[in-house]
Amino acid sequence: MQEISFRHGIKALLGTTWTHPSGISLLGEFWFDDSAYSKDEWDDLRELTRTQRGLLGTGIDGAVYSNIGESSRFFSQSNLLQQNLLLRLSYDSGNATDGALDLLYTPEDSGWVATASLSREHNNQHLELGLRAFGGHPDSAYRAVPMSSTVYVTWQFSFGL
Repeated sequence: MQEISFRHGIKALLGTTWTHPSGISLLGEFWFDDSAYSKDEWDDLRELTRTQRGLLGTGIDGAVYSNIGESSRFFSQSNLLQQNLLLRLSYDSGNATDGALDLLYTPEDSGWVATASLSREHNNQHLELGLRAFGGHPDSAYRAVPMSSTVYVTWQFSFGL
């Protein structure tokens, strides 16, 4: 049996933006998402995983790996933690390559995600290249992400019907 409960609750956002005529922008946002997991829930999951890993080698390895794998659903949330702070510095050139630096910080557990990206739009196409790094306090949710960094490329093409 698998029990799934849905949490509704408060979602709130407070933010500010400043843009200079040169194309440089600063953005700051703080948001709270009651449907995301709390620090205590992440701590419980970490402790459960440690306990389950202690069972490896006792003849039930398949069940242990299955349980640990199921725990990865915690990473499928749009917000890993309830409290989030985003700082963004970007540059919009108006007609060439644009850039951005983002820092997402989770004050509950001192985790962070840093992203540097370059993008370009031309002839109904949008191309973006970025580098994203995950880190923070050793017990933070973002530090538990299975990779420490990733490179990504996105390509979008718009066409009219």
